[in-house]
Amino acid sequence: MKSPLILILLLTLLCTTFLSCATAPTQATPTQVTQQTPNDAEAHFNNGIAYDYKYDYDKAIAEYSEAIRLNPNYAQAYYEMGIAYSYKYDYGKTIFYLSEAIRVDPDYAVAYRDRGATYNIIEDRDKAIADYNEAIRVNPNYAEAYYNRGNAYRIKGDYDRAIADYTKAIRLEPNDADAYVNRGVTYYSEGDCDKAISDYTEAIRLNPNLVNAYLGRGFAYYNKGDYNKAIADYESALRIDPNDPYAKEMLAEIRTSKTPLPIP
Repeated sequence: MKSPLILILLLTLLCTTFLSCATAPTQATPTQVTQQTPNDAEAHFNNGIAYDYKYDYDKAIAEYSEAIRLNPNYAQAYYEMGIAYSYKYDYGKTIFYLSEAIRVDPDYAVAYRDRGATYNIIEDRDKAIADYNEAIRVNPNYAEAYYNRGNAYRIKGDYDRAIADYTKAIRLEPNDADAYVNRGVTYYSEGDCDKAISDYTEAIRLNPNLVNAYLGRGFAYYNKGDYNKAIADYESALRIDPNDPYAKEMLAEIRTSKTPLPIP
């Protein structure tokens, strides 16, 4: 059986990246726009956005390609093309087109953030951190960039830098429950169960339906020997998601062993 801590870490990795959703389409339908202005780069771009909203990424990519053909310096079209490829799990092309967006606009903070997120997905943490650094250079108050960089540092085991970045993200976005959860995971990894519990508790206050916060706090309580509170948290997680396999596994672990697991 996997250690519950490993399961928590896997869960929190689900929230380590932010790939932007496309902006809302500005035209009625893609077909109407193309018929009206076939040589208009912006019209093709808007078609791509509309197709993105229909989850038709191949047609969206075709429209962005046409927008770029008509305007080779259309940074946002390169950006949205990269995001469309990310939905197709083609991370090589995602990185290529986000890089093109950055080439056209070297201060494109969101493109740095999302290229960093893509590097994080393919487990190139150093390149991810470098891109988050650039996003922060362009926008020193970019909470998501600090949050994502914190995740990359945490995965690398650089807990002090991770905590500093989560703390900065929380200062900029005090209602970001995920930042509290991941800072709690990091405090736990450093052996500070009390600070971890405090962060999980704040995350639950901000979002009472955040399953990962109950899972993390339950595990911290368990390792402090407070089994009743641990059981209560995992039962709360199951009330939110009755099929959550991690909560079930952790409850079974508590009820059968009641032996605190070592903190890595």
